[in-house]
Amino acid sequence: MKFVTIFTGIGGLDLGLVQAGHEVILQVERDDRCAALLRKRFPQASLTREVSDVKELPAETEILASSLNWPEQADDQLNDQVVGEHLRLPASCAATVTEHSHIFRLLAVRPVSWVLLELPVTLLRWVTASTPGREKIFTFAYPVRSTTHQSSQIWF
Repeated sequence: MKFVTIFTGIGGLDLGLVQAGHEVILQVERDDRCAALLRKRFPQASLTREVSDVKELPAETEILASSLNWPEQADDQLNDQVVGEHLRLPASCAATVTEHSHIFRLLAVRPVSWVLLELPVTLLRWVTASTPGREKIFTFAYPVRSTTHQSSQIWF
C-alpha cells in the first residue's frame, strides 16, 4: 500500500511501514534536521516542509500516518490557562491542535482507506485527565485500539 506521513519526524513510522512492505510517497516535516535525515533515508519519497502547503493527498494514497506531537509540559502547570476557543489549552497545545486539524482537513478533501495515528503518552494523559479509572489505561505500554469511522480504519 502507498502511504503519506504528516509530522514525520525522523521517519520511525515510515521505516516500520516500509519494512512491512508499504511504499512511502510523501512525507511532511518542518524540522531542518529531520528533513535532512528523511532525504537520506527515503530518497524516493517527496518531502514537503509545511503541512499547510499540502492541499490534498496524492490520489494513490491508501494510508495516512502521523505522529501527533504534544508539548511535554502540557500536563499540570499549563492546564489552567485559557487560549482562544480551546478552553483549558495552553498556547503551545492550542497551536498543536491547530496543526493536528490539517489531518482532518486533508481527509475531508480525499478520504483514504487507512489512518494510522501515533499518540504520545502526554497527549493521552491530557485527553483522559477527567476520565474515571484513567490509571488503568497506563498499565499498558502502548494503549492500542482500532475503530471504524465512516469508510476509514483509524488506529490509535
